[in-house]
Formats: sequence, C-alpha cells, structure tokens
Amino acid sequence: MELPEEEYPRDQEVPFVHEENANECEKKESISGDCHRSNGQEPDSCEAGDAPKVAGADSESTELRKEGTHALIDNIAKREQVVNRQGDEAFHPDKGWDAMKQELDRVEQFGQSSEDSSLYDRAKNALDRGKYALDMKKEILIEYWEQVVTYMENNSKKRSSQDWHKWLDEGTRFQRIVEQLEIASCCYKGRRYDYLHRRRRKCFRQLEQWQKEENPRPPAGPSNFKRRKIESRPTGDSCFWFHVENALRLCGLLIHEGPSVDSEREELRKFEKYVMDLINKTAVSADVFLENSTFMLWWMKYEKILAKQMMGHPHRSPLVSFMRNEPRENYVNRLKACKH
Repeated sequence: MELPEEEYPRDQEVPFVHEENANECEKKESISGDCHRSNGQEPDSCEAGDAPKVAGADSESTELRKEGTHALIDNIAKREQVVNRQGDEAFHPDKGWDAMKQELDRVEQFGQSSEDSSLYDRAKNALDRGKYALDMKKEILIEYWEQVVTYMENNSKKRSSQDWHKWLDEGTRFQRIVEQLEIASCCYKGRRYDYLHRRRRKCFRQLEQWQKEENPRPPAGPSNFKRRKIESRPTGDSCFWFHVENALRLCGLLIHEGPSVDSEREELRKFEKYVMDLINKTAVSADVFLENSTFMLWWMKYEKILAKQMMGHPHRSPLVSFMRNEPRENYVNRLKACKH
C-alpha cells in the first residue's frame, strides 16, 4: 500500500559540525557531492551522503492513515492562542494530549514495521518519492509540542509537580521519535550543516535542556521506555542521525582529498568515539544496524577508507572491532542482557 500522494507544505528549510565551521562546510559541499538548492528549487539528486533506497518503503502502515491525525488537528489550539491569550481559548497541554500520544504511537509503530530499514530512513525515502503523509504528522506533532514548551516556560512554578514530569517524560519520547524525522527532512533538502546551531526548533532545544536539568531523577510514573521491548527503544541522542549524515559527508571529503583532510580524520575519530559511547550505554536503537540504514551506508564507505589506510596505519578502535563482528546481532544481545 503506497503512501498517500497528498503534499504537505513544508515552509522551513531545516537540514557534526561546530557553528564556526559552517561556512567552511558550505564551501566543501561541492567536494563531497552533497545536494544543492538554488533559487528555492529542490535538488534533483544526491551523490555522497545519500541513503540507499529502502526495499518496501512504499508500503505504509495503515495506522498512519487512521483518524488520529484529524483528531489531533481538531484538538490543538492555534499558535496565536498560546501567547498572551486569556479566557477559555487559552492553550493547555491537556488539549489534544490523548490524541497526541496516539499519533506518536502510530509514528513509532510505523518505524518498527520494517525489518530492513529504520524510521529515519523510511522518512527520508518517503520524501524522496514525493510522499508527505509522515512529514505532515511530524509537523502536527511539532506544532503541538512547540505550544506545550511555551506553556511550560510560562508556568515554571509547576516544575516540582506531577504534571511537569508527565509533560517532560512524554516530551522526551516525542523528541527521540520525531526529531529524527526533522533531520530526515533537512537532509533531504540538502541543508545539513547549520541544523544544530541555527535551524533546530525551539521545542527540541528546550526539552533537551530541561532533560539535562532534571537528571538524574526517578520517572514520574511508568516509563514509556521501560514498558516497551528494549530492542525497540529509540536512540537516546535525538540528533544521532544528524551526526551520521555529517560522518558520511566527512567520508566524501576524505575520499576526494579535500583541503583539510587532517581535520576530517579527527572528526571521524570523534564520531567513532561518540557512537561507541552510545553503544556501551545501550543508548542506540537496534534499527541503526539494519542492512539498509544510513549508518550502515556510512560504515561501508568507512571500511573502504580504512582499507586504503586513509585513517593511518594501523587504525584500530573499539567501534571498528565491534562493526566487524556481526554488529546487529551483538548489539541486540547487549540490549537483552542489560537490566535497565
């Protein structure tokens, strides 16, 4: 069953570099073969950094077309009702809360319904085929959570309440599931480099800040993450796929011997450590290691770089050892063995 043809308007160009290196990255785009936008037009194709075409990505779970989207649209107050509005129309997180949770469940279940592709890659593949149903759901969920975050900012005295912890726990789940869709959208448009510092939406930045301030603390109630099968938990760092896409770009620069190859090597070493740290914490979702994931595409390119001794000889690291020894099977076993 194919994704609906309807197009959802996406009015924001949203695509592991530091902000001070953003200009340098833009100059290097042509070396790595990344997508370009000119005069507001969508890119025709992508060379380096492209995700592989996902088998079966045309098939959409029927859950994505149920009435939940319409229920959420009907229950979410418009943005202008959030700021400095009084009376019965004022926004409250309870408006649309149940519909939001159901819609988030549907998106998550859609991501788990493929045996060879991650939710991130299914989202990017759908956009590549001109299918915007999933992107529409992303925008609706972000619209709702932008308003919840504003409400939480304006009611900071509730930070010790059960409501606050309920909002933050569910906001964490929202961020880990939905931000990867936002990154997929920005990478589809070829606008990766300034995402973290310039294009990342307020709800993601603020929820992440509150999560850091609140930890460590016991969950307010039954954890969304502890109730589900551990193999299906979303990745702990909601910007993981952004870093993967950047590592792909770095590989392209290194292969084409860009002007700063030493810096590319150093960034790739940092990426290896970043990924291995997440693996050791069992904080990566198992779908990262599926055959057709963008991460595995990075690994295939990185192995060619290692074979050519472009990272120096010998290049040994915990991540390289892990990836050369049935990574998915070993990681799923780690997940099953962990106690949290």
